[in-house]
Amino acid sequence: MNKFKKKAFASVRTKYYKADKAYSVLDHSNANRNGFTCSANVNPKLSMNNVGLYAKGYKSGAEALNQACARYKDVTGKKTRKDFNLLFEHIVILSEQQYVKIEKKYGDVKAKQLLVNYLLKYAVQIKKEFGFEPIGIDLHLDEGRYEEGRFVRNI
Repeated sequence: MNKFKKKAFASVRTKYYKADKAYSVLDHSNANRNGFTCSANVNPKLSMNNVGLYAKGYKSGAEALNQACARYKDVTGKKTRKDFNLLFEHIVILSEQQYVKIEKKYGDVKAKQLLVNYLLKYAVQIKKEFGFEPIGIDLHLDEGRYEEGRFVRNI
């Protein structure tokens, strides 16, 4: 047992990105990773457990964003401006303790399905309240850090 008491928690961090940064953020967040991330906090052996759900059946958040930009051009007759806040990212974070509790109660597969469904409800609520179009949800179960030889996930 760690000398520090672990707490179960959930939090949300949000950030806006201009076009030049938006695609690199979406590239990193893609659930399938395909070996392209160089992040030190990713355990590639666990990447197969990630889940991605993208708007209108697109294969990635970047593809969905491209289509949203194309629709914007169709409606306005203009491309998005370079200084336009193109991506409004919401990162929902659960402590490993919180997620393990869900996994123990429902099992691995059901826990992932439940969490993705709740994240989808969250995205729909954000759209209702603020008008932001959801383009995708990526659940990462491969990120974390090593503590005393054990990989502690950062869900």
